[in-house]
Amino acid sequence: MKVIKSEIGLCVGIVNAYDKMNRAAQKEGPFLAAHQNSGGDWDTLKRIERKDPNIMERYPNLRNVTVVHDPAQLKPGDRLVLGFHGFPAETKSELKEKGVNLLKDFQCPFIATMDRQAEGLARDGFDLLVMGNKGSHHCTEAERLAAKHGRSCTVLEKAEDADGIAVREGQKLALIGQVTGNTETWSKVVDRVRQRQLPVKIVETVCSDSYDRQAAARRVAMESDVVILINDGGDGSRSSFEVASAVHARIHRISRKEDIQPAWLEHAETVGVIGGITVPQWSIDEVAKYVDEISPSVAPA
Repeated sequence: MKVIKSEIGLCVGIVNAYDKMNRAAQKEGPFLAAHQNSGGDWDTLKRIERKDPNIMERYPNLRNVTVVHDPAQLKPGDRLVLGFHGFPAETKSELKEKGVNLLKDFQCPFIATMDRQAEGLARDGFDLLVMGNKGSHHCTEAERLAAKHGRSCTVLEKAEDADGIAVREGQKLALIGQVTGNTETWSKVVDRVRQRQLPVKIVETVCSDSYDRQAAARRVAMESDVVILINDGGDGSRSSFEVASAVHARIHRISRKEDIQPAWLEHAETVGVIGGITVPQWSIDEVAKYVDEISPSVAPA
């Protein structure tokens, strides 16, 4: 049995935050770290909190970082660094007024760009269309920013949703994409808007990592008889699953290598392994190695 794997692990925003937080810890000394929507085993700050050996080996200064999950716990004088999800501007202002010292803000630049675009468009009188997943952090933040400026926000989860777009006379509409959204869906939505010649301002906010990661997931799926997706529970995993499953029906989602059932691999000559945005390369490598180790016990094709 041959095992192939994606070579795209943690997304660029996460790697960037880890690297800069590590350097900040070396320069500034111990500090607190937080971001919105933290929690879950795959959360980037959880890895720091539990002193993940792989993270500590690569970013040793993070041993001096203390994680805070609830900003309400922060006190005057606390030294704070924000991780890749950041905080809304309103929360940062409240913390500053409270006397919290915000040393650095390492919010993912792609998330920051989407939020900035959403707010700027809403402020300029545009109602928003967002290609993405309802309930995702990216989309709920766009909805919040639109409402803040008295504008509407509609989430488009599939290409067909674009067929229902109707522009009222005098209405200004803008289309943006969830940072971790399905890139193929984004392209289809944009195509339908253009084919219908709708007066919609299109702003590209889907990140480059999503394009690379989902292209890799598609390639692995096309070359495999079975695909194993390490599911971090986030939208990055969801998009990779959607792209891979569109070309391959035999795809299984796992949280850890022990979830793999040998029956999945029966009669498979090639098994592919892919991961979501918070799944590091070493986890992908570990699962690929595990599949290779159990393959002798699997019935040959």
